[in-house]
Amino acid sequence: MSDFSDSDSDYPAQVFPVPKSDTDNPPDPQRALTSPEGYIQFVRHEAESYPDVFYAPPPANENECNAVSVPEKVSHSHTYSTEQENRWLNFFTESVEEYQFCKSVLLEDCAKKERLTSQQLTNSALFDGVPSLSWIAMRSRVELDSILELLASQCTRKRWKRSMVCFTW
Repeated sequence: MSDFSDSDSDYPAQVFPVPKSDTDNPPDPQRALTSPEGYIQFVRHEAESYPDVFYAPPPANENECNAVSVPEKVSHSHTYSTEQENRWLNFFTESVEEYQFCKSVLLEDCAKKERLTSQQLTNSALFDGVPSLSWIAMRSRVELDSILELLASQCTRKRWKRSMVCFTW
């Protein structure tokens, strides 16, 4: 059937017929790439260097508590989760209050807004003074689009007239 012996200690020796590595004298990584035996020796040396990675941890003692049992004296209370929930609740409450404040300020500003009439939007006298940022902020998107269109048309007219004047002799 099988030529292998039943002992587990012989199994690695049969799979890896390379002698055990010397931990004091590590193998050369460049040499490990030249032959299969050198590579296996290099891998064995790395495995011996980090035994926790390759071997299972020892089984837990019966005195240690397992996942099912609960110790009689619990020293850690659930204050962390309660504190975390309180922090989240406070943060949410502050966010809602800030939102409501901003909304009330915006609604108050909207009530104070004076809408531009169609005559004002077509009149070039709108550009006589420099508008302030608060004046611009009070405008709706439609009004700003109309103002930009009027400004573009005014600039085009001025440029057109100026070019005509330059070319007249």
